[in-house]
Amino acid sequence: MSAEVEALSDQGWLLLRTGRDRETAVCRAVCVLASGDGTDSPRLLWRSLFTLLSAGDLLRADEHCHRLATNPVAPRSSLSGQVTSLVQARVRYLQGRPTEALARFEALEAPRGVDPLAGVRAAWTIETLLDLGEPCAADALLRSMRLDGPVSPRVPGRSLLLVARGRVRLALDSPSAAVVDLLDGGRELVNRGVVNPAVARWRSHAALAFIHDRADTSRVLATEELSLAQGWGALPDLGWALHVDALVSADEQTPGRLAEAIELLEVAGARTELTEVLYGAAKVFVSTGDLPAGRQRLHRAAEIAAEDGRVQWKSRVDVALDQLSRRRPPCRLTKQQWRVATLARSGSTNQDIAHQLQLSVRAVEFHLSATYRRLGISGRQELYQTIG
Repeated sequence: MSAEVEALSDQGWLLLRTGRDRETAVCRAVCVLASGDGTDSPRLLWRSLFTLLSAGDLLRADEHCHRLATNPVAPRSSLSGQVTSLVQARVRYLQGRPTEALARFEALEAPRGVDPLAGVRAAWTIETLLDLGEPCAADALLRSMRLDGPVSPRVPGRSLLLVARGRVRLALDSPSAAVVDLLDGGRELVNRGVVNPAVARWRSHAALAFIHDRADTSRVLATEELSLAQGWGALPDLGWALHVDALVSADEQTPGRLAEAIELLEVAGARTELTEVLYGAAKVFVSTGDLPAGRQRLHRAAEIAAEDGRVQWKSRVDVALDQLSRRRPPCRLTKQQWRVATLARSGSTNQDIAHQLQLSVRAVEFHLSATYRRLGISGRQELYQTIG
């Protein structure tokens, strides 16, 4: 192995761990992969491909994996073959193809003896199950692998495994247990000089676990992850961090910041995060009385869940849509809006309403538009069901 390639790998790996200069980190990874040393050494191969994944450069990571997998010189039983197969499965997950990703993860065979990819493979399989809306299956996998108790420090990838297990516990409504795993995994990463949230989003998930009981700690963690995500600059991590920070802040700017987070994730094509973020944002919009915005986000979440095969998420979103369609919004109408809406519901035209209430037709139109927005409906056809 040449000293030059080793130095390039070290430089790129340091940038990834510290979350600085994403473009240079990608450049170093590509240079290493282009060299013979970069593909012959499983360690350098793993570093380079992991950097591309963390930078959101999925197509390039997949291209390199495909090239290596079809290379007859590189046997599939080698550790390098295990690395490429694992990364290919992760690419499918990050592309919003969780069903295909899970099949690939489950098809991976652990090598005999010490498995340096054991923790990462388990963590990424668990995250895929969570993305499919299957936290119970993820918990069962942990138990089957005897990873539901203390995890030995000798397990490779232990920190990523702890973060993934913390997410499972959070999904199963055990925030206290989740926090222990998330903070332990995060502490281990930081002690190794890894602060980049693209490696593991332990801060944001811990912030969600703390959101009700320790609001100040929750805000600190969310703010720190958002700052680090901004420094790294990968849109999926930035969109996710912005969404968590908005939820934790819970102020008048939250709806706007959630809309911005969704836009970032849409631009990035980060379908893995989009379903959950859209669903959470919809609940916020509905809680503020903006039912049309909530309904729009739920419809988009349902669309993505159906396209990506997230059956449990699709069912969950459909239930929310059904509840929203049956929802009778709290009456926040002014007296004049109520008078106009009641007359419109009875079948009166705008001209009739204007005559009866001694208003201009334009004023009637203004009151009706405001009423539709507040009630979360699209027109007078829905007034009958909404105001009874």
